[in-house]
Amino acid sequence: MRILIRDLVVGDVIDLQQGDRVPADCLLLEEMDMRVDQSLYNRDEKDIVKEQSVQNSPDSEEPDNHKDNPDPFLFSDSKVMKGQGKAVILGVGENTLLWRNRKPSSLVV
Repeated sequence: MRILIRDLVVGDVIDLQQGDRVPADCLLLEEMDMRVDQSLYNRDEKDIVKEQSVQNSPDSEEPDNHKDNPDPFLFSDSKVMKGQGKAVILGVGENTLLWRNRKPSSLVV
């Protein structure tokens, strides 16, 4: 099923494939060998590995696998360069990092 970007809301789960632009700020739920170009946010981030964060059991010495999977976040308008995954929408429109990073002169009033 296709949905317009403007109709996405927080909590929606989206499917991302190689070549897609990330439509909103998201958290990865599942991924397969995903690499993302985030150079819009930082020039040095052209090939960033993205992996979902997995909660370990309460009996584990380490509460999560953040050390092994340090970056489960996807930012609006980043490009999926490789792989695929599912993500949950965390922020749309004015509530995205992209919107907050805009310079005042580029805002439409």
